[in-house]
Amino acid sequence: MKYLLYVATTACLLACHPQHPAVYSQGVLVDYDEAGHGDTTLLFAPGWCINKDYWANQVLFFSKRYRVVAITLPGFGASGKNGKDFSTTAYGQDLQAVITQLHLRNVVLVGHSMSGNIIVEAAAQNDKHIIGLVGIDNFKSVGDSSTPAGDSASAAFYAQARADYRGTMPQFAHYLFAPQTDTAVKEKVMQDILDADPKIAVGALEAGDQYNGVQKLAVLHKRLYLINSDYTPTDTAALRRKGVEVRLLTIHGTGHYPMIEAPTAFNTQLEAVLADIGAAARH
Repeated sequence: MKYLLYVATTACLLACHPQHPAVYSQGVLVDYDEAGHGDTTLLFAPGWCINKDYWANQVLFFSKRYRVVAITLPGFGASGKNGKDFSTTAYGQDLQAVITQLHLRNVVLVGHSMSGNIIVEAAAQNDKHIIGLVGIDNFKSVGDSSTPAGDSASAAFYAQARADYRGTMPQFAHYLFAPQTDTAVKEKVMQDILDADPKIAVGALEAGDQYNGVQKLAVLHKRLYLINSDYTPTDTAALRRKGVEVRLLTIHGTGHYPMIEAPTAFNTQLEAVLADIGAAARH
């Protein structure tokens, strides 16, 4: 309940800010919040089916020192749903559109869940203004090899999700939450998942699963910072074997949504990441 009250209050405060210019990517509106000023910009991209409000705490906290932009991915929330392409490549183009149209500089991309791949794709397309990549609860099990049984199970899941989205998603939910996750958070996340357009949601999730973000990272030669919940392990050794420079910071006692489940601990870890990125940029 405290989380829902906080989001309602902060959303109201953010709504009181002056109107900002509309951003369109590939003819689709990209909904966003913006606050703060600074030489460095934090661009927050939410995960699957959720929206910019999940970053409300971070927008208020970090806007004291940085320019902060939090978006909702096209196809979800208040962003446009008239697009034709909801692939990881297209979402990377959407982030580039935000950077270009808002004239963002010295950008740290922060991507939750499937947006981990999206921030990598955005940097692969054009990293001119991107100084850091921060994944939130993603890139955990990149060492897992594809198997016929696994591929078959994945195909069956997506077929079932397309046939009965609302019936399938609650079965999927137990992967998202830890035993300690607040009931209000669980209910909010599940409602956002169930409110999503099934065609867009399933298509975007499947496209993300098929995208090889690790391969792109290895070519980019950019350090990947991860702020991951420890409710499931993160295989940093596998990332390094695949040529990815990675630094892992963990949060205890949360599920897949540490930025809303433990915002104070999350912000502390992100502050440490930003200090490291800033120090590297000065050298």
